[in-house]
Amino acid sequence: MLPYVVAHGRWPHGTDWLNETAGETYVPLLSMLNEIVDSGRSPRITVGVTPGLSEQLADDGFQIELTAFLPEGSWGECGYHYIWLNQDTEWTWKLICADEARMLHLTYLLRDKSDTKLSRMVAQAGRELLLLQSSDWPFVIGTTRSRDYANLRIENHHESFTRLADMAEGYDKTGDLDPDD
Repeated sequence: MLPYVVAHGRWPHGTDWLNETAGETYVPLLSMLNEIVDSGRSPRITVGVTPGLSEQLADDGFQIELTAFLPEGSWGECGYHYIWLNQDTEWTWKLICADEARMLHLTYLLRDKSDTKLSRMVAQAGRELLLLQSSDWPFVIGTTRSRDYANLRIENHHESFTRLADMAEGYDKTGDLDPDD
């Protein structure tokens, strides 16, 4: 059992100790259990979490500190992120960030409304955004000879998102769909 250490300072009796325990025990354990489940097997294990530990792990301050404590890493080449963010992929992130901001705006259109058509358009725009955000596209741009295909997929998902966002915004203003949509 771990002592209650949230808000009790730093090492050796404070949250550094809890961060180290969570980062080197709980995170790997959960990763292993997820791998077992993903392989189609059922783990035969019981993990007990005391109410005190549960409270600490749920504490907002601890979650922020744990995120800062865990080392940055990636499954990209040499454990770095440059395969996804480099001069060849920079343009993709500009599209993605702009579309994410627009998606936030689209979700605001749905507040206090129960319009099924608008909801379906925004949901489909969200699906296109998720496809655009896939880390596979920048990875393919940086690692394979299929760069043209990845570029095309990014452009197509961005265009589909934009078309759906335009439709939703137009419909929200007028209550009608353009006959071409």
